[in-house]
Amino acid sequence: APAQSSAVVRYLESDAIDIGGADLVFGTAGYAHVAGIVDSYAFPGLDSGLVTNAGYGMRYVAKVDLTTRKPAWVAVVGAPSKDANRTVTQSFGEDEARGLAVSGNGDALLVAHDANTTYPQPGGPYGVASAKHVFRVNPSGQVSRLPAALDPAIRRVGAIAIDPTGNIYLTGSAGSGLLTTVNAPFPSSSVAAGCIAPFVLKLDPSGKSILYSTYVGLAGTQGERC
Repeated sequence: APAQSSAVVRYLESDAIDIGGADLVFGTAGYAHVAGIVDSYAFPGLDSGLVTNAGYGMRYVAKVDLTTRKPAWVAVVGAPSKDANRTVTQSFGEDEARGLAVSGNGDALLVAHDANTTYPQPGGPYGVASAKHVFRVNPSGQVSRLPAALDPAIRRVGAIAIDPTGNIYLTGSAGSGLLTTVNAPFPSSSVAAGCIAPFVLKLDPSGKSILYSTYVGLAGTQGERC
């Protein structure tokens, strides 16, 4: 594990990438997946000519060869925040998308705001949508967006996981108004306006259906932060 970590850190440090903001998953075939925010106009392994603004400020995932310390591919999926200015300055506050999971067949899953990275948009380099989505990147580096948009009450996604049957789980913090599911595995209640509380959400493997969504561990408004 230390040697594997060193290989990934060397890749990240090759272009002054903020490794403190990166998510990392080790595989079993000599590769690791790492996700974070493009922090350079010459990001190693990314064809900057194919991405608006060289992808600067966007969420990426890379598949890194642990022997050569070079990426097999780097894919840009979307924006870490709905605010284009925050995307560039990386001052996200409560509005942020993080986390990375890798399925048994090698698909990487991560959350981002939908953004057009192929040509400039009026008012800024990216046309960033307010809705967050889960993105799937297959073992060859091809990106697809899963259909179900996340509830706008979800502020921050801090982690993502996959169970053995392919269901997808997200957790982080949500504001008031989260559409909760009756009989979800955890107690659910309302959160006061202007406050946030932990949430958990489960998607089916296709990403088309939200199986449940709920605040976590609340009794009344206990556990919220205002």
